[in-house]
This record gives sequence, C-alpha cells and structure tokens, in this order.
Amino acid sequence: MNAKWFIVDSHQHAYLFWHSDVYPPEYSKLSNRKILEMEVERFRRWFEKYPVSYGIVCGYKPRIDRVWDSRHGGNEAVIELVKRLNGKLVGYYSPNVFEEEDLVREKVEEAIRDLGFRGIKLHPWVSAFPLNHPMVYPVFDVAAKYKIPVLSHSSRSEFCTPMLFADIAMRYPEVPVIMGHMGKQHLHYDVLPAMRLAENIYLETSGSKLQILLEKAVEEFGAERVLFGTDGPHELLPAYVARIEDLNVSEEAKELILGKNAAKLFKLPTG
Repeated sequence: MNAKWFIVDSHQHAYLFWHSDVYPPEYSKLSNRKILEMEVERFRRWFEKYPVSYGIVCGYKPRIDRVWDSRHGGNEAVIELVKRLNGKLVGYYSPNVFEEEDLVREKVEEAIRDLGFRGIKLHPWVSAFPLNHPMVYPVFDVAAKYKIPVLSHSSRSEFCTPMLFADIAMRYPEVPVIMGHMGKQHLHYDVLPAMRLAENIYLETSGSKLQILLEKAVEEFGAERVLFGTDGPHELLPAYVARIEDLNVSEEAKELILGKNAAKLFKLPTG
C-alpha cells in the first residue's frame, strides 16, 4: 500500500483489560500488564505496515463495566497505550453514564483537562442506554465546554438510531457528534435526514457498504462532514482506503475524508 494519502483512522479499538472466553480468546487468561504489552506491539506493527499518520483509539472495558474498579474504569490503560505509541495515537474517553451525574461530569472533565483525552466514545448498544437519554447530558455538557468530538456507535439498535443522533446533536450544537458506521446497512435511509436536522453531525465510514449514501452525503453537505475509520486496526485497511478512492467525488474531497477532517476536529498536525 503506497503512502499517497494523509490518513487518520478515527475509529479504533484496543483490547485493553478485555477478559473474555469469546473475543479475543488468546487474551482471556492473561494479566492486564501482558495484555497491554501485546496491544502496544499490535498497534506498533500495524503503524509500521500501513501509512496511517494517526489513530483515535478507545478501550472496551469502561463501556462494559457498570461498576468501575478504578477511578476511570480502565481508561487509564488507553492513556498508557497512547504514551507508548509515541504520538501515533489519540485517546477517546469512555464514560460510565450510570454513575451519579456530578461524578460523571467531574471524571469526563478530568479526562479531557488533565489526562489528555481528545474525544469521547459512547456505545449505547453495548452499554444499554439511549444516546439521547438525560443520563448522557453530563457527558455532552463537558464536551460542549471543551468543544471536543463525541463518537457513538450507530445501528438498528433502538439505542443509537440516526434520529437519536439528530436529537442529541440539536441539543448540543457546539459538539461535533460523530455517527460511527453511518447507521450501517439497517437504517441508512435516516442518515441524510438526520444530517439535515443537525449540521454538527459527522459520518464515520467503517461498517457501511453503501457508496451511494456516502456520495450523496458529500454532494449535499460537503466532504467536511465525513471522517475515515476502520473500526480496527486490522488488515482490511487497504480495502477501506480503496472504498474512499473509488468514490465519485473530487480528489480534494477524498483528502478531507481520509485524514484532514479528523486532523481538524482532533487538533492533529498535518505537516
């Protein structure tokens, strides 16, 4: 894969503190320290193999545990991973919206102000809460204060439909609200109407196979509201990049989608 483009992968996951007999099984009986070392090496090899300038990454554990066993529930491991990758990674903070409102607000602000997180990741389907529920307002209050992006999973789940994105985005117009996976294939018909309702909704491209939807989004709203992502890192990156290259849009639009838009949102150098 050549290095034609400046690429930012705006949707990555790390298997930090992920103890499961299902996914990934090779991690299930390892210590947290060993898992971290394996993830550091996995990300390092991936960045060496592919011409990606930056990745925006989150961990699984904070979104799965409703009762955290540390101050930040495993987000601390994301901080260490980011540090170990020497500037290649930026962290998403995954809050525990089931805690008391004031505590959620306090922890999210601490994560952004003191710990260096540059975005917030929500997964309403996995964590089981509606994206527009009042329990997420403390998260968005802080995101609005610092004007940082919030990425959320979207799909056919009743917890994260495109129209729920429109509702929360209209309530918080200062917050860039990123629709992860563009509604996938299930609710694609609501994506453009949601974007018409809230101009602070951005699309993230992983998980969607609908080229025509992406082209129509660029045609109607401009390429500035689309971010490239893989839901990785994984070996499908060349195919994901090829998908953007094959779009019937300008070369300038492809540059924005593949990296420049994310660099602007997350305040990353593009030199």
